[in-house]
Amino acid sequence: MTDGSMHSPSIGLLHELSHAYGYLFNKKAYTERSNYKYSSYDSDAKYDNAEEKFVIDNIETPAAEKLGEGTRKDHRGKNYETQGPTTIKKPGE
Repeated sequence: MTDGSMHSPSIGLLHELSHAYGYLFNKKAYTERSNYKYSSYDSDAKYDNAEEKFVIDNIETPAAEKLGEGTRKDHRGKNYETQGPTTIKKPGE
């Protein structure tokens, strides 16, 4: 994440499954959020679209907080290797 905190792969999977859930069970709202692009002057421009902000704010962040993992305030980040799907520890730590 841009602030240096980390998510486990399970949080990444939750994020992606949340998009799938939204698409399957409320396609209209999902499509509207996905098509809504923020203006470069908007404070939420750091998200690719309203769907990403919705998933991060309403699903990913509460789960990450409950698990003691980092949270993010944008839709950016870098992949990294972990010891397993439910940990943020890197191999060898």
